[in-house]
Amino acid sequence: MKNLISIYVNNKRTWSLWLAVCLSLALTLSPNVWGKGASSAGQAASLARSSHGGKVLSSKDSGSSYRVKLLLDGGRVKTVNVPKSSKGRR
Repeated sequence: MKNLISIYVNNKRTWSLWLAVCLSLALTLSPNVWGKGASSAGQAASLARSSHGGKVLSSKDSGSSYRVKLLLDGGRVKTVNVPKSSKGRR
């Protein structure tokens, strides 16, 4: 029984470590997903569609980013935030 508990604890620690590594990588790489960002709502819509697929429902300026709504297969609506490029910021 003691061996089973130590295996479970070790696996839980390994899983927690992998989760922490994956989250760290996701947070580190997330600003680079869009490259330099979008300089217009149309460019943001194009970037979001090429990355996630689906049909663009809307693309609106929301401060430091553009908010793009996509209609995915199966009728699901997904909202994606695309950062503005330094050229597009005022």
